[in-house]
Amino acid sequence: YYLTHFLGVSIYYGCLDGYVSESETTWPMITCTRTGWSPAPKCLKKCSTGHLENGRFLPGYRNTYKEGDEISYECSDNLRTKVTCTKNGWSPTPSCTSHTIECEMLRLAHGQVSPPKAKYDNGDVVTFSCAKSHKRVGPDSSQCYYFGWFPASPTCKEETKACGPPPSITNGNIISELHEEYEHGDSVEYDCDLRFKIIGSRKIECIDGEWTSLPSCTEEEKTCGLPPPIAKGKAVNIDNHQYGHGETVDYECEKNYVMVGPKTVKCLSGKWISLPSCADQSATCGLPENFENIAILQTPIKKRIYKHKAPISYKCKTDGTNFIQSTCKYGEWTPKLDCIERKCPPPPQLPGAIKITETRNYENGEKIAFTCLKAFEHQGVKEIMCENGKWQSPPRCVEMPCTDVPNIINAQTEGRVKNSYEPGETVRYQCHPGFTISGSSDVTCKAGKWSTQPVCEGTMRISVCQKGGEIVEQ
Repeated sequence: YYLTHFLGVSIYYGCLDGYVSESETTWPMITCTRTGWSPAPKCLKKCSTGHLENGRFLPGYRNTYKEGDEISYECSDNLRTKVTCTKNGWSPTPSCTSHTIECEMLRLAHGQVSPPKAKYDNGDVVTFSCAKSHKRVGPDSSQCYYFGWFPASPTCKEETKACGPPPSITNGNIISELHEEYEHGDSVEYDCDLRFKIIGSRKIECIDGEWTSLPSCTEEEKTCGLPPPIAKGKAVNIDNHQYGHGETVDYECEKNYVMVGPKTVKCLSGKWISLPSCADQSATCGLPENFENIAILQTPIKKRIYKHKAPISYKCKTDGTNFIQSTCKYGEWTPKLDCIERKCPPPPQLPGAIKITETRNYENGEKIAFTCLKAFEHQGVKEIMCENGKWQSPPRCVEMPCTDVPNIINAQTEGRVKNSYEPGETVRYQCHPGFTISGSSDVTCKAGKWSTQPVCEGTMRISVCQKGGEIVEQ
C-alpha cells in the first residue's frame, strides 16, 4: 500500500538487503516537494569484495560498493584488472587464475648473464660473470621467484677494497684461520658455544671492504634422546638419557667393518646430526646413473666396477674443463661423481619475513629456515633446501586478517559483518539518526588490527509542525 504525505514532510527510508542508497547511508532522508520527493529515493545494487584467491584488492578498497563504482585488484603475477559494480554484480567477475610466473631478462654492465633469455620461468637460476678487467661485487647467481629475482644483480668494479679482521659474536667463536686483512671474496666461519645454536649463515664474506651480516647465537633448550643405532656399529660410553644442544657421543664399528664419516656425532636443536656408517672393505663402487654426462680418463672406459681405494679421473662433458679426482672408499665415491652445479644463489628475502643473510652461495643439501614478522602469518614449509643449484619453493608470509569488527556507540556497519577481513579490506560505519560522524567513516584492516575508529556525536533535534501536517524529525 502507499502512504500520502503533505508538502514539506521529511521521512527516512531504507533499502532491502543487497541494496544501498545513492548516498550510501543506512537511513537517508527525503522531503516531499511540489515536483515529488527530493532527492528521489533510489536503491542501487550492492557489491561486496570478499576474499580473492591468488590475489588482493588494492589498498584503500572498501568492504561494499554500489552500482556504478569501479575498483582494481591485483593477482600474484602483478597483473592489475579493473571491475565495475552493476545491477547483476561485478563485471567482469574478479578472478585470479593460475598464470605462469615469469621474470624479465637481467642485464649486467661490464659482464654477462648466463643463460641469456628474453623470459625466465619460476625457479630458473642465472649466473653472473664480469669482464677480465673487473671484479664481481655481489652474488654470482640469482633465482626467479613469485616475487621476482633474488638476490639483485651484482656490479662489476675495476677495483675492490679489502676488509679488516672479522667481528666477534656473543656466545660464539670464529673457527677459520685469522688474518690481519682479507681480500674481496674471502670468507670466515663461526660456531656457537655448547648449548647455543646459530641463527643465520655460519659464514660471512668480505664484499668490497665490508663484511656481510653476522650470525647470532641463542640458547637452545631442545634436547636429544639416546643416540640412534647404526648398522654394524653402535654408540659408546653412553652416560645420559638426554643430551643438551652441542653435546657429543662417539660411535664404533664391529670387527671387519670400517667407519665412514666422523666418529663423533653432535646433538643440534634436538636432533643427532651426521651419523656415520660402518662399511665392508670388500665393497665396490659403480658408475653413477648419469654416466653419459661424464668423460672418464682411465682405460678401459667401459669398466663399470671399481674396488676399494681405486682412483678415477673424470670431467663433465657439458661444461667441464679440468679433470676431477675421486676414489672408491668402502663402496662410495669420495668425493661423489657429480656433473651438476651444486651451489645455490643466496637464499631469498621473503616479503614479510625477518631478514636473513643474503650474500653467500649455499652448498647442495644446505637448508635455510624462515620466520615471519609478528604481523604476518606463515604459510607453507618452515625451511627450504638447496637442491642441485636451485632453492626449493619458498613459503609466504601473509599479512594477518582482522576479526571482531569494532563496536562503535550509536553507529552501525553497512552490509553484513563477516567473521574475518583480509588486509586492506574496509568496513564503513553509519551513525544512527540524530548523530553525526567525527572522523573517517571507514576503518581499514592492516596487519591484523583496525585503523582509528570514528565517533558518533549527538546533534540537536528540532520538531517542525507543518500546517495541516504532522510532526517529523529533521
